[in-house]
Amino acid sequence: MQREHSSGFTLIELMVTLTILVILGFIAVPSFRSMIEKGRLRSDADNVVNLLGVARGEAIKRQHNVTVAFGGTSAAWCVGANRAPDPTAPSATVSAQPTPPAVACDCSTAATSCILENQTSVVTPAANGGVTGGPVSGSRFAYAQGGITFSAQTGTLIPLATIPGLVTLTSPSGYALQITVSPLGQVGACVPAGISFISGYPSC
Repeated sequence: MQREHSSGFTLIELMVTLTILVILGFIAVPSFRSMIEKGRLRSDADNVVNLLGVARGEAIKRQHNVTVAFGGTSAAWCVGANRAPDPTAPSATVSAQPTPPAVACDCSTAATSCILENQTSVVTPAANGGVTGGPVSGSRFAYAQGGITFSAQTGTLIPLATIPGLVTLTSPSGYALQITVSPLGQVGACVPAGISFISGYPSC
């Protein structure tokens, strides 16, 4: 009489399988965590880049200077944009009278003063994302320095000058993206020197 063979796992086979799964888990978790961090960093950087793009477009479209400023702390940072007020003389046009300067708004204490297209225009870091931010050394992006201003006529920076970078956003593990604006008003993001490569972004 022939015995039937059991098709189940032996204890040794089960232990080997579990060991392999644990090893794969240890390998995959850091990579997965890194992917999440980079995703959060990209999201915050893209939001700032989009705000700057909208600010430049608003300046040209509405023919009013627009100022964008950085505020808050490194952990609770914010970026706010504010359009210049209308000329004081009702009949005056942009071509007939200089456009009033846009006053930098403080997005950290008075976010409702940051207005574009008749709505509050502020970017803050994603909740629990751990992305910190701060103005690049030597830039004019800190709130105390008045931020940067896009020209109503051309969308270029006022004054027309090269900025080494506006703000650097950094993830908890040290990945970073730097937001830049060219003298002609073109907005972008790049990876600072000495920082690990992030796909889709050039080196600064």
